[in-house]
Amino acid sequence: PGMGGPPPPPPPPPPPPPPGIGGIPPPPPPPGAPAPPGPPPPPGTSAGVSAAAPTPQKRLRKLNWKKIGTEKVQSPTGSIWTEVSHSQDLPAVDCSQLDDLFAQQEANRGEKKSEEKVVKSTTVTLLDGKMALQGGIFLKQFHRSPQEIADIIRNIEVNKISGDQLKALMKLLPDASTFQMLKDYDGDKSKLAMPEQFFLRVADIPRVKVHIEAMMLQHDFAENVPLLKEDIATLLSALKELLTAHSLHKILYLVLVVGNYLNSGSYASNAAGFEVESLSKLDDTRTNKPRMTLMHYLVEVVETQHPQLLDFKDQLQHLPAASRLAIDQITAKIAGLNNKLVDVKKSLETTHERVVELLGPFVESAEKALSEMNDQIAEIGKATKQASAFYCEANEKFDLIAFLCNIAKFVKRFYEAQKENVSRRLAEEKRKKRELNSPKSTVLSPSAKEKGKDERFVKKVSLVDQLLSEVKNGDVRRKMTQKSSNSSRRPTVMLQKNLRDLAKPKLGKVTDETDSNSIRLPSSVMQSLQNMGSSAVVSMALSMSGYHSSTHGPSPENDDSESEV
Repeated sequence: PGMGGPPPPPPPPPPPPPPGIGGIPPPPPPPGAPAPPGPPPPPGTSAGVSAAAPTPQKRLRKLNWKKIGTEKVQSPTGSIWTEVSHSQDLPAVDCSQLDDLFAQQEANRGEKKSEEKVVKSTTVTLLDGKMALQGGIFLKQFHRSPQEIADIIRNIEVNKISGDQLKALMKLLPDASTFQMLKDYDGDKSKLAMPEQFFLRVADIPRVKVHIEAMMLQHDFAENVPLLKEDIATLLSALKELLTAHSLHKILYLVLVVGNYLNSGSYASNAAGFEVESLSKLDDTRTNKPRMTLMHYLVEVVETQHPQLLDFKDQLQHLPAASRLAIDQITAKIAGLNNKLVDVKKSLETTHERVVELLGPFVESAEKALSEMNDQIAEIGKATKQASAFYCEANEKFDLIAFLCNIAKFVKRFYEAQKENVSRRLAEEKRKKRELNSPKSTVLSPSAKEKGKDERFVKKVSLVDQLLSEVKNGDVRRKMTQKSSNSSRRPTVMLQKNLRDLAKPKLGKVTDETDSNSIRLPSSVMQSLQNMGSSAVVSMALSMSGYHSSTHGPSPENDDSESEV
């Protein structure tokens, strides 16, 4: 005391009391001082996370979740997991209840099944349920081990895996964190399930996506390039045929001549040509005959006057197939293959030399095939301009596919109309035969029979001919007998009418050359006369000869007429 100098340091705080012994708690820290560090994390957990759980006593059902690694949880910006781990009032969980609620039931159904349960229980699964299921389905397609399938991808053996399988594998491929989780597994890897073993081996392939994309591109080239080359060749051949099909050109000239004749005197007359689209109007122009159009007339003209033009279809063999193609789709597919090839080439610049050696021959052949197809597309463009100029179509709005479709439809419709013409002619012939064989048959004249010549005097059947036929066949008597016996006057009147018709000299058969008015009655009529009695016959004869039954005098109109029966 009394001397200057720094004061002595404060005494150290007393040590904490041992567990179970009470003591005075330490004083609180002064304001502004940092909080003392918390207790260290329990064993088996990462720093900053205190969600460790005790080891279960039973085999429990698994929760299929996506695990987040420690490096993401301990980010500088903070996370929900680090924040909750520093909380002082963390909720507690009674894990003993979990053992009872989520314990897997073990079935004791014999010694064999129990052994199988033991074997299955040794299999370790690391992937989530959906990925493990899809991976198992994928592996069952090959009937190979996971190592063999991984070697196929590593060595880019395209002939041992299909394009669809590669697309499925690309969708199923895990992300980088899952690959790292499989690599970090330090247990017995032989006990891993099949999907885990496969993806673990795939994870060892450097830049495995480059391998898979290159193999998919090879399958795309193998499937599409031959078809694209065939379609391009078909289009080129069809355009050349349209320029050299002389028979088609002559038929189109016939259409021009007929069209100018039909349009004579209108604004559309004196045309020097017409657009190909106008060929569809031939079926819309109808004739006066039923089921016949201008197309049918054109076919008849070609058949009758120019039969050498009927085979013009043989000069257009590639036209039907070319009309079903689309040049825009062909160029789009070629551009898509070219873009994929460029991406693969960029990937090869940063990969190891072995992959470059494996894909080098394919890249060269693919570039050559694309170059050839691009040259052929340029030829199609030149041929299209030439065809549009040859057929006088508008170059600005010229649609190649529409142009080919219009001509293809015309060719198809031409030969359909040819068959329809044949069917129509056969129908007309059948109709004429039915008219000749109809019930209105012809009647031979008596003069033709007397002359005994082949000439026939034909007369249509009339009411008089039918009545005469009934008298000759005895139908008159049968009709009279069907009537009631009380009406005795009606048969007499009907017979009187028939006899009056028979009395005409031109219909009766002459019995004597000197007396042309005498006729021979049929036996049925004679029998009817005999049954009538003499008085009735005389009265009827007088009535037919022109006498009135009331006065018994001659009729003023027929004074000189007599009737001989």
